[in-house]
Amino acid sequence: MLVTATGLSIEIWSMIVEYVLRPTDLKSVCLSCKQLHQIAVRSLYRDVILDVGSTADLNLGAFLNPRNIGLQHIRRLHVYLADIQDKRNQLQQAHFAVRMILEFLPENILERFSWHPWQPFSAENLLLLYRRQQRMTFLEGISLDRNILDQLEGSKDLDHIAENVRTLGLYPDSRDVLDFCNILIRKNARVDKLIINASFNPADSLYSAREFHDSSTGPGLIATKLFGHMAPFEECKPWPLAELTMQKVHLRYSAETYCRVIDSSALRKLSLSDCPGACTLFAELSKSNRLPSHLETLEFKHTDNAESDALHALDNFLCLVTGLKHIRIDITNVTELPDAAGIVRHGKTLKTLNVHANGADPKDEEHVYSVMDFERICEECPYLEQLSIGFPSTSIVSGKSESYARFETALSNLPNIVTLNVTTWPKNNNGSSALPRSVYAILLSNAAQSLLSSHRPLAARDPSDPSPPSTPRRRVSSRLNLIAFGPTDPIHASTPCSPLSASSNSSPFVNGALSGSADDADDRRRSLWQIVFVKGTQVGPFGERDPLAVRVKGRLRRYVEPRSEVLDFGLARAKKMPGETGARSAGIPATGVTVNF
Repeated sequence: MLVTATGLSIEIWSMIVEYVLRPTDLKSVCLSCKQLHQIAVRSLYRDVILDVGSTADLNLGAFLNPRNIGLQHIRRLHVYLADIQDKRNQLQQAHFAVRMILEFLPENILERFSWHPWQPFSAENLLLLYRRQQRMTFLEGISLDRNILDQLEGSKDLDHIAENVRTLGLYPDSRDVLDFCNILIRKNARVDKLIINASFNPADSLYSAREFHDSSTGPGLIATKLFGHMAPFEECKPWPLAELTMQKVHLRYSAETYCRVIDSSALRKLSLSDCPGACTLFAELSKSNRLPSHLETLEFKHTDNAESDALHALDNFLCLVTGLKHIRIDITNVTELPDAAGIVRHGKTLKTLNVHANGADPKDEEHVYSVMDFERICEECPYLEQLSIGFPSTSIVSGKSESYARFETALSNLPNIVTLNVTTWPKNNNGSSALPRSVYAILLSNAAQSLLSSHRPLAARDPSDPSPPSTPRRRVSSRLNLIAFGPTDPIHASTPCSPLSASSNSSPFVNGALSGSADDADDRRRSLWQIVFVKGTQVGPFGERDPLAVRVKGRLRRYVEPRSEVLDFGLARAKKMPGETGARSAGIPATGVTVNF
């Protein structure tokens, strides 16, 4: 056993460093001493995000220096195009920078390489990637700048990679990309996670949308190209996938096809986003022979039709499936929220609940559960750790409404709640005029303070306890650690974290977002959509300690409270924080404002 100068083994120090989440803190650990540098650099370089295609590419030489011991610990590399004004020849420069990166990186270290711009990737760079990185577990089917299907078909490098691949991300936008995706599927038949994002642009395509997607007369190009090797579908052996993600895939006539080629009973995660006709897939999955028996996560983003077919099919599916741990729903063009009975059914296992619904009019407010339904959800789902939901209307100035106060009281039935996201903004008004946003944000901190102070959870009932339900339950310590107001910014919700320029003063590596002028500007923009408070501690004059709501930047909250993924679920319809942008108050001084929260 190797022991450091401090007397602790390297294995123990490695476990300690794993709890250091913020990249700047990891950097400080690296600079503390040589031994800790060798330990902490593994976590610091595990996820790398780079900007390419700008003058900052000149600094990549220092990053790719062979003496940089962090290079061998890179596992996931994400590449973005830099945001510059003059974009002439930027793509060619980016391809050159990527080739230099792939040439100088140690061989067989990457688990995933992602090219995020929706621009064709260099075919030569792809072949180089497959030749030098043959231990990847995540492969992507994307658009290339030239056709190399014949080379990929007979590529031994791709055959070697297939031994480790467990996730396929397919992003077809043309027929050539569909053929590329088919090669990946055939060579990687043992994967257990599949992502399909059909981003076809009919204006730039030789085929119509009807030809790409299945119709009443037969399967379309997507099904025949991706799964053509499994035809006839009626006789094929279903593909046992653990996770399935589909976006912009028309399911009206293809739901049965997907249920035939994929073994739905083995699914553990199902994610559907902007898939027309999703109601037919839920109807197929509701059949006894196709009902998922191990499903744990359900994500659903959808714009429903006038008859609310998707909402009704979703309610039926939630009442049939069992054991869900994570439910994330955002559905628009409906008149009500998903039935609370379908959510309560999973009360013994549910840990994350994110449910939202809106009407057809963009000006309408988000739908809110009735007080009785919300109280029922809180009582029957005691193991909830993260909750994102709309609260009833109330005023930020004149005090809580009765329904809002009852929602707060119902939270006492959630002893394990860690993160709470109230996606509806309290009303910002003072009779005749709106308060400035700076004053409104201060009053929101009072509302968060009220939630933290009043949250006195009751212990969850033990199902095996023979005592009657009317028996009083004891109070337990509150675990509520993070409160956010407002929905997630829909523009940035799909981005895991912003790209980091290689010219950053900190370093060209990242596990998340680091501070800087660009990041600060982006955080200020995010603050118009969502304000986040974490629980601190305030000490009174006699030593008493009480919770204190402390505002943090949206990106930094993941390093304060990692159990806040519920805030990353972007909503299709989001409203900015109400109030005036100017600092001048509309007849109300910024100080001396009384609030009854």
